[in-house]
Amino acid sequence: MNAAAIGTAAYYTSLQYAKERPQGRKISEKDPTKPQTAIINHADVKRMLLFQKSITEGSLSLLLYCSKLADLAHVEEGVAKEEALLLHDLLTPIAKSYPSEMCCQTTSAAVQILGGSGYTTDFPVEQYYREARIHPIHEGTTAIHGLDLLGRKMIINNGKAMSIYFKELTKAAGEASQIVELHPFIDKIRYAIDNADKATKHLMAKAANDTESFLADATLFLEMFGIITIAWQWMRQAVAAHKALATAEGEDLNFYKGKITTARYFYEYELVKVDSLAKRLLSNEMVTIDMQTEWF
Repeated sequence: MNAAAIGTAAYYTSLQYAKERPQGRKISEKDPTKPQTAIINHADVKRMLLFQKSITEGSLSLLLYCSKLADLAHVEEGVAKEEALLLHDLLTPIAKSYPSEMCCQTTSAAVQILGGSGYTTDFPVEQYYREARIHPIHEGTTAIHGLDLLGRKMIINNGKAMSIYFKELTKAAGEASQIVELHPFIDKIRYAIDNADKATKHLMAKAANDTESFLADATLFLEMFGIITIAWQWMRQAVAAHKALATAEGEDLNFYKGKITTARYFYEYELVKVDSLAKRLLSNEMVTIDMQTEWF
């Protein structure tokens, strides 16, 4: 939560700066006599802002979802209680590591938007950047969460937690399928899940006889499932935003359109990373194991 909070603070600081700081003109405008434009109008600055917004709000969504699961585990009984506990347990290493790792990157993007000013104490983002870096360390280190997810959570109870995970994701996809504009989301997340499933089965085949190779890239496995999990959360937000658009006006309308566009960004820029991560996890090249201490 602290990582997501610092990332959010950095995002809003850089958003305000981008709206106020004039520099340059649009690529299509060559007339030097025309006034400069605010940097938020440059596509690359929008990309950095969308990156921050997609990570911080996606992380917050996951954290609130985990809070809901904790409440359900406390008040439900029987199967509902068991499923809430198992899913909460599975998502814990992702909820701790994804915001912690990624909000370091988003806060770095905030510094980048402020340029040289972002590196000085005149603006708070340099302090946010320093403070953000502690979270992947004091959360038990990211690598430990990777070992926990792949080495424990994926295996216990014969993989029942993962079955619940995919059931909930399928439920979200079913809701999205009722909205034509969200159909591309479904195709993209299914493709990502297929790749992740192949990588998971490949790794599980090594679990019994080659533990070192099985767990060597656990951090990358964690990253892959972190991305898919946040994509799932953005699908849920996009569904809610689309439903609200029908009656939204003014700032509410801007809010929901911003949500939908940010979801599109995450699917276009972040979810595609699953493909390359899965390819690495499917490879039998074990460079990190082969590398000898004396060779460094």
